This record gives sequence, C-alpha cells and structure tokens, in this order.
Amino acid sequence: MTNTKPQFFNKAHAEKLIADGHKATAATIDKTAEVARTNISKSLKAVDELSKHAKSNTEAGVATAHAAVAGFEAMTSALAHFMQKSAEGMKSTAAAFKSAKTPAEFMAVQKAQYKAHADLFVAEASQLTETATKIATQVMAPLQNRAAVVKDSMMKAAR
Repeated sequence: MTNTKPQFFNKAHAEKLIADGHKATAATIDKTAEVARTNISKSLKAVDELSKHAKSNTEAGVATAHAAVAGFEAMTSALAHFMQKSAEGMKSTAAAFKSAKTPAEFMAVQKAQYKAHADLFVAEASQLTETATKIATQVMAPLQNRAAVVKDSMMKAAR
C-alpha cells in the first residue's frame, strides 16, 4: 500500500499564502501611514491655528495696554486741569473773602464761592466719569473682539 496523504499545502499554495500575506501587510502599512499622515496634518493645522490665536491674543493684550496707558494719560491730564482750576479758584476765593467788609458780605461771598466750587466739582466729576467710561470701553474693545473671534472659531470647530 502506498502512503497517500492528502496534501493541503503544496509549494504553490504556500507561495500564494505568503504573497497574499505580504500584500495584506503592505496594504495595512499603507493605510496606517495614510491615517498617520492625515492625523499629523490635522495636528499641525491645529497647532498653526492655536499659534495664530495666541499671536492675536497677544496683540489684543498689547492694544489693551496701549489703550490703558493713553486713558491714564487722559485722566491724569484732566485731573491736572481740574487741580489748576481749583488752585485758581482758591486764589479768587481768597481775594473775594479779603474784599468782604461786613459779616453779611462775608456770608454772601462764602455762599457764592461754595456754589461755584460745588458746580465746578460736579462738572469735573461728570467729565471724569465720562472719560473713565470711554477709557474702559477702549481698553476692553480689543479683548472683546478677540473673545468674539475665539467664540466663532469654536463654533465652527464644533460643527
């Protein structure tokens, strides 16, 4: 009797399996490399976008600082002007008190001077409030603009 075992694997079949394995491995490597390239590209794009946001945020911070400095200069100038007016008012007040000859005249001068100084104070306080509000708006504008841009970009990214 002859030994006849069925041959499931012959040389041609083995070579075909090896070739198919090589093809499948190469396809998997190619697909993995493509996915990696895509992910790296997306990551680089995200890093570039973050870098642009950081640069714009820094520029907004610098603009805010410049606006704040300009605002403080305006406030300082306004306060110096007010102090100069007050000093001039004190000089005229002293002269008015000096010219009073009777207690009634003195009281009339005091009342007039008090009213003048109170009116001046209210006017200057109103002007300083308006200036401070304007400065605060100017200081916050660059930051508000950046917040709007970041919000829009986040909304786009979420879609």
